Amino acid sequence: QGDLENRITTRGPLKEAEVLVIFKDIMNGFLYLAQEKYIHGNLKPSCLFIKDKIIKISGFSNSRKINKDKEIRREVRFNYYQSPESVK
Repeated sequence: QGDLENRITTRGPLKEAEVLVIFKDIMNGFLYLAQEKYIHGNLKPSCLFIKDKIIKISGFSNSRKINKDKEIRREVRFNYYQSPESVK
């Protein structure tokens, strides 16, 4: 329970099997977002919540609908969390 950042901070690195399950949940979430034509815009461990062994993506305040006619560019505070869609 709680967010992924807290889980890593309090209990240490994840085991490979845990990472694979988490990664699968994140990719399923991103697949859904892509199908709905949304970009999250601020994905980081503190925006990933663990509930009943399932990852829930939160923190959608920077999300937006994809518009194919508009350039995707956003300045971010921490580049290592910047979405791949916004990098040129």
